[in-house]
Amino acid sequence: MKTITLLSIAFFFVLSSYSQTREIEIKYIKDKFEKGEITIQEYQDMGKKWNELMDLFKGYPKFPYNPVTEEIEYLFTKNYPTLTKEIIYDRIKEWTALSFGNINSVLHYENYENGKIIIKGTKTLYVLEDYERTGFWGNRTEVETIKEVEVAVTYVFTIRDTRLKVQYAKLNFEYKSTGYYSNLLKQYIPNRKWTTPLYRIYPITSGDASSWKYKLSILYETTKSTSSTVNSLTKYIENYENDYSF
Repeated sequence: MKTITLLSIAFFFVLSSYSQTREIEIKYIKDKFEKGEITIQEYQDMGKKWNELMDLFKGYPKFPYNPVTEEIEYLFTKNYPTLTKEIIYDRIKEWTALSFGNINSVLHYENYENGKIIIKGTKTLYVLEDYERTGFWGNRTEVETIKEVEVAVTYVFTIRDTRLKVQYAKLNFEYKSTGYYSNLLKQYIPNRKWTTPLYRIYPITSGDASSWKYKLSILYETTKSTSSTVNSLTKYIENYENDYSF
């Protein structure tokens, strides 16, 4: 088990294996070539595209990967030695109300004796995506755009004495496409909406190379979002004494 400090907030990713995730990505491309599924030129083109994306994103995303379950697991723990279980419990519910509005719409389970709170909320991620645009003379150009992706998250809070564990039990991404008229099909393609769980996004290189930037961006933005959320929560809990120091 490898434990890594998360920014400056004293939380920790657990069950993490960062280097292994990058190795799996590279192995996918290599295996395709060795199995004869892609040519040497395609293999080289994929390598070039991958290196360009690593330059764009400043390296491979550092997300918590569990090599045992072979899944991405966002799990954080924190100790509040000066606070009681009751205070931590109440502060989580207060933070939930402030972060998601009507607490009754996102609170799905709570049990003080067991120290459990489960909430389900949504967040919007802004990710990068390339798409091909056909010009007037039929020439095609690759255009980068920013796309909205809704992510549905199940948060499981577990309190034991003065310790808190925050687990992102489920992350499902909702994609939307705008309707358009297809010249090829000679018909209008209506708006579409579909959902994909996080585990289907990784490994990036298991999909078509045209989707790599999009999937990498989702992983980057998801990790940033989870860190930001936990940072917000821990600051609110730690601010308990200041709240009542008037």
